[in-house]
Amino acid sequence: GKSRDIKKALQGQQVSPNIAMDIMLYTYCDLFKINPVDAKNTPIELVVKMLAIHGQVKALEMEELDKVKRQVK
Repeated sequence: GKSRDIKKALQGQQVSPNIAMDIMLYTYCDLFKINPVDAKNTPIELVVKMLAIHGQVKALEMEELDKVKRQVK
């Protein structure tokens, strides 16, 4: 069923494009606190760009945390 497919996708397994789009839309809405009904009108290119930026910001935050942890030791 659909919940099994969602679990597969979250585990990095291949799923249908529709499930992947649903998960991407959910993630976008959750991160940026956007109503899903409103987000459906957002161009996919913008959603992808915003998620990529968020990923890079989080990666930099983790690098900075690691630097601080190394300095504390």
